Amino acid sequence: MYHSFRNASDDWVIFTSEVRAAGEFEHFLRSLFGLAIDKKVNKEGMPTNILQFALLIKKADTIIVGPPVFVQKLAIGVLARIAQLLRVEQSLLKYK
Repeated sequence: MYHSFRNASDDWVIFTSEVRAAGEFEHFLRSLFGLAIDKKVNKEGMPTNILQFALLIKKADTIIVGPPVFVQKLAIGVLARIAQLLRVEQSLLKYK
């Protein structure tokens, strides 16, 4: 996943970043690391199972770089719902 901060000017910028525990973000991180340890991620570190990926993106409440937000929200929502119906969440519980 890409993260960036950018200063478009030539001036110095000081900013404060605050990170708070949010919903299921910790489970998202633990699951990504667990899947990586279990060799269930691709070379970019993303889950190879698209349904696990959708559940984790939903947990993280994050936006993917590239696709328009409305398209990815729709696609992730549909895939996460399918994952819930198929009980894919069970495969991530061991990382909690």
